Amino acid sequence: MEEKTMKLSDIYYDSHFGEFEELFRQSGVPVHFRKGEAIPTDYKIRNIFYTVNGLSKYFFVHENGTEKVTGIFGPGTLIPYSLCLPVSEKNFVYKDYFKSQTLTDVDAICLKQATYHKLFESSAALRTANYDWIAFQHNRYEFETFFLSNCGAFTKVCNFLYSNSSLYNVYRQNGLILTQDDIGDIIGESRLDVARAFRNLRDLNIVSTSRGSVTILDKEKLFRLTSYLR
Repeated sequence: MEEKTMKLSDIYYDSHFGEFEELFRQSGVPVHFRKGEAIPTDYKIRNIFYTVNGLSKYFFVHENGTEKVTGIFGPGTLIPYSLCLPVSEKNFVYKDYFKSQTLTDVDAICLKQATYHKLFESSAALRTANYDWIAFQHNRYEFETFFLSNCGAFTKVCNFLYSNSSLYNVYRQNGLILTQDDIGDIIGESRLDVARAFRNLRDLNIVSTSRGSVTILDKEKLFRLTSYLR
């Protein structure tokens, strides 16, 4: 039970489509993105990018300018085109809020929508991987929408630390620092509230912090402060 809950809120993805890399190489076009570059997600173009190496973030931008990061994508992942894709004249979003941007240099394989559809139709394994991915994402967003929306910043920070401790290592291995601003963008809280939550956790001797890293001193105590037991 505990392991499933941890995975539900995990923000970092890798390897889910790794077994299909050779198939994607045969059907797509290699591309390279520099650190900080936008990855095209325009639904009118409808390209899908398979990540060979590097990190990127998928996020949406609120009208007030704040960001909400929905995923950090590593090797073996597919970066989709925008979720604002209109499926009919009665079901579409007027403004495209979804963006993707590299956190490091990224090597990827570009797949046209029609090409990916053909691969999807011809490979039962790829169809299964897609269904699993969609189910996971649906469960995760349902969890965030109906459960975490009622949690305060402190609980959200506890949830993040308990479920995403490995993300610090991923960032460090790629020469990046996971800041409190980054965490705020992921959990949808201000830097001030995130800093206050970390201060409380340090006072409780649950975590210790240094620049760009967090050490969990008492994982069981941290778990009891999450929303997973409620």
